[in-house]
Amino acid sequence: MVIYRKYRPQTFSEVIGQENIIKILENEIKQGKIAHAYLFTGPRGLGKTTVSRLMAKSINCLKRKPNQSEPCNTCQNCKDIVSNRFLDLIELDAASHTGVDNVRENIISYSRIPPIAGKYKVFAIDEAHMLRGTNAVCKFVESMPLIRFSFTGTLPEDTMDRWNVIGISEPLLKVTKAKELQEAGYIANIDIVALYLKHGVPQPHKPASEVLEEHPEYRGNSEKIALEIAKARFPLEWRYIEDSDKANNFICRLALKLIGNNIILFDHIAHGKVIQEKLEGMTDRPVFFIDGSVKLEDREDICDAMETQNGCILIANTKAFGTGTNVKAINNIIFGFSSGNAYTKIIQGIGRGLRVKDGKTKMTLYDVYHSFRYSTEHYEKRKGLYKDNYEINSFKKITVNL
Repeated sequence: MVIYRKYRPQTFSEVIGQENIIKILENEIKQGKIAHAYLFTGPRGLGKTTVSRLMAKSINCLKRKPNQSEPCNTCQNCKDIVSNRFLDLIELDAASHTGVDNVRENIISYSRIPPIAGKYKVFAIDEAHMLRGTNAVCKFVESMPLIRFSFTGTLPEDTMDRWNVIGISEPLLKVTKAKELQEAGYIANIDIVALYLKHGVPQPHKPASEVLEEHPEYRGNSEKIALEIAKARFPLEWRYIEDSDKANNFICRLALKLIGNNIILFDHIAHGKVIQEKLEGMTDRPVFFIDGSVKLEDREDICDAMETQNGCILIANTKAFGTGTNVKAINNIIFGFSSGNAYTKIIQGIGRGLRVKDGKTKMTLYDVYHSFRYSTEHYEKRKGLYKDNYEINSFKKITVNL
């Protein structure tokens, strides 16, 4: 069973730590006063999407009696929502559909057909804070009276009276460590290979003379000069790394040597495009690319291809990788980004690769880092994260002279 299906609450009574919010929603359902749209807001991982799905299930439950709020979980509609087969629940990702016109086009295309199995057609729009033009969204929502919307995301500065704002706070879901899930067999084991790339050139830096040209008032103030050099050093490092033909060629050759399906994660789109172009010139194997501009349905096509084919290479942007990339058949992940200091993208990247599948019991992570200050510092932080959170089969470091 997929992990989130096992631990996600299936009734309002199973939701922990959200008593006030659940009471508001249950009262609205009992009284039949369902708003046009709800905005579920709060930090990540607290259950905004879970509660919005519970709302969709409750208002479309076939056996729910008047003055009751809980879905039965036994009727066909409830079962279909749990198994993601309910045709009247449409989930969209605003992180990749950021324009109002784009969202409107998707909603209209799905709205031409009235509700098929349920009383309401429900649109669940995730990462709603990424939408541009909130006022236009509100006006459009109000023009669709037979449809219900739930938005999840960070609370906008101006919520206006049109939003029914539901704030999610405090712990909601059961917290289970990855190590425990590995021991229970829900996620795969992990091997880690740290690849230290020695560039053999002076570390990129901003010379003091250049600082003094820009800030002559710093002359004689060594502390301010050192601070200015440090501030400039990080972008110089990642630009140098991403522009390095030797480093990019190494990542491509590594991906081609590995057996199974591989994912290469990158930070900046231009860097990902360079790797994609190089790989397509080196192999006939399927090479896919995902960034924020790739539509959700296209991501699903890529996922389907990777589930049925072997030897695929997916080049993915770390910001877009967490959405619409539900692929179990991932054998290797290459951290090809130039920085790698963001906790969320590290956890999401590893989590995608640890999904189990018939014939797959482990995943190998290739952590590529470079002989520069920040790249090395960020790797040391990742190394600590690996040891604290995962049961690691093997861990080895290899030095590569470029």
